[in-house]
Amino acid sequence: MNAEYRVTFQLWLGGVLADVDSIVLGEHDLDGIEEMASRHADLCIEATARGVTYLIDIGFWDGEHVRWGTDVDGMVVPVEVGLADLLDAIARRWE
Repeated sequence: MNAEYRVTFQLWLGGVLADVDSIVLGEHDLDGIEEMASRHADLCIEATARGVTYLIDIGFWDGEHVRWGTDVDGMVVPVEVGLADLLDAIARRWE
C-alpha cells in the first residue's frame, strides 16, 4: 500500500471536530470505510435528533475534498450522497 492513497474522514458536530479517521486504500481494498460510515451515520442521526448540525469532510490524497451534511457554512458545494455513491467516488479517484 502506498501512503499517497490516504483518505481522511472528519466528522464535525455543531462546528466542533468530533471524529477523525484515515484509511490508506490498497489495490482492491476499501476495508474500514463501511464501518466508519456507519459510525458517522449513527452520530449524524443523533445530532439531527438533538438539533445539532453535522458536516462530513473527506480529504483525498491530492488535496481535493468532498463535504456534506446539514452545516452548510462548512460546505463548498452541498450535495446529497449515499454510501454507495461515496464508495464509487472514492474508487473512481483511486483508479
